[in-house]
Amino acid sequence: MVADEAHGGRGRGVDITVVATSRPGEVCARLKGELEISTVPIARNRMADLTHEGSDLVLDLRGLSFIDSTGLQFVLRLAADSTRDGWNLSLIPGASVVQRVFQMTGTEERLPFKGDAREPKPPPRGE
Repeated sequence: MVADEAHGGRGRGVDITVVATSRPGEVCARLKGELEISTVPIARNRMADLTHEGSDLVLDLRGLSFIDSTGLQFVLRLAADSTRDGWNLSLIPGASVVQRVFQMTGTEERLPFKGDAREPKPPPRGE
């Protein structure tokens, strides 16, 4: 297991723990903390070390307490890079506060979230 940590202003930060999985060629990166403008660079650098043609990356978002637009762009870019560069990306959905960002921006359906762990969408207002 390998861990990286980056801290932004006001004590915020992101921890990245990389763990092997039971599937050959697959690695899981567990994010914990805040994925935002001051912490995305360390996450981006770490993911670059983990991805290559034919590899499988699972990005576990369950430990995130916050994601901003820079964090969202980071995840969207990972998905685009995986398609372009020939490696596989899977996302484990985060807490409701994190998933809400994907829902509100209309990006949740475009990303490779694993399983049926997504929270049900609320019914439209007035129904």
